[in-house]
Amino acid sequence: MNYEFLILSFILFCLSMIIFFSSKNLIIVLISIELMLNSLNIAIANLSFFKYSAIPYVWIILIFGITAAEAAIGLSIIILMAKKMKTIDTDFFSYIRERYK
Repeated sequence: MNYEFLILSFILFCLSMIIFFSSKNLIIVLISIELMLNSLNIAIANLSFFKYSAIPYVWIILIFGITAAEAAIGLSIIILMAKKMKTIDTDFFSYIRERYK
């Protein structure tokens, strides 16, 4: 069995989780979410070799579609917030949420 791609997928997922929780920039957070979903695609593609089936490839195409939609919607929201608030720092939005509770 070939486990190198599963290990690569696990390492990419862990790195993107670390970036997701440590970053203050919303664009970097969005990129780390994209990296998580792409590492999931690598794992699914590798598992399809173990099962000898084409069904995981259908899931990969579905995840790519969801990732593209998430990137488009997320980036448009970030651009609108940057124009309106003049910042994309996550601490600023946490402060606003706590202030207006």
